[in-house]
Amino acid sequence: MKILVTGGLGFVGVHVARHLAAAGHDVTVLDRETPLAVHEDFLGDVRTRVQMVQADLADPGDMWETRLPELDAVVHAAAVTPLVPGTELDLAGAAVAVNVAGTVRVLDLARRRGIARLVHVSTGSVYGIPDVERIDEDRPLAPVTIYGITKAAADQMAQHYGEVGACEVVVARLAQPYGPMERTTGSRAALSPVHDWAVAAIAGDHLCFSAGDLDLGRDYVYVGDVADAVARLATQDRLEHRVYNVSNGERTTLRSVFERIVARVGDTGVGDGRVNLSSAMERPVLSPDRLHRDAGWKASTDLDQGVAATVAWLRTLRPSPARTRN
Repeated sequence: MKILVTGGLGFVGVHVARHLAAAGHDVTVLDRETPLAVHEDFLGDVRTRVQMVQADLADPGDMWETRLPELDAVVHAAAVTPLVPGTELDLAGAAVAVNVAGTVRVLDLARRRGIARLVHVSTGSVYGIPDVERIDEDRPLAPVTIYGITKAAADQMAQHYGEVGACEVVVARLAQPYGPMERTTGSRAALSPVHDWAVAAIAGDHLCFSAGDLDLGRDYVYVGDVADAVARLATQDRLEHRVYNVSNGERTTLRSVFERIVARVGDTGVGDGRVNLSSAMERPVLSPDRLHRDAGWKASTDLDQGVAATVAWLRTLRPSPARTRN
């Protein structure tokens, strides 16, 4: 298949692009950035199956649609995500331009070209923080951040395009992804505590958190497993539903993350301070049961394996990764 991945140099997008290319698909990556050495190294042997198109979804004057080849499917992973609490209002316009208006442009591309399927990569943040232990796909949307609000709007727009027959649309709502290639970029400011604490530990710094943070939990899912799920949603012949949660399906505390990083890197001590608020917030688990039933997908990477892979990748970076400070 010929598949477009928007935001294909971003954290989730580059994993999806590599996974699809490794499976033999011809992949076109659309991203506003140009590939760096870290992207080339990560794509490795499949780089020859990946075509790069530099474009900005938020720029109405950029006629990027005319530079794309023939396509069978689209994975729309471009987004401004996530926004740091306290500064999110400064990026509200950019979030709307990319997450909402940019999504409409991609949906219109699929409609005009008669593309068979579009997978819209979304987030569990669209559900907000309901007082439940587990969230399935029928849960009403109740976002509480600008990021969640813009992604919820994009979800609803994408589903409407699908309902009126413009194209077949599938929405993938991700739990907290983590793993190699997670980096601070112009479109991604707040990172997972797995990344932030691993970077600090490798640098020999103290791992920082406030009292009580270690017992906070959420649903972490390894980004390689996310890529596998999204690829299945893009290429499987028939799907019973139009919205799927992509998650590990288990609550993991920050204490578990801390213990595994210390086990991999060494005891660097404990400092004062805290990880960023969005990372430290308690969130319910997303149920992955529907995706397992319909596509046979189940997360296969446990926290030990995921942290080990993250630490190993961070240690390969040239120069050493810059620490995210809060």
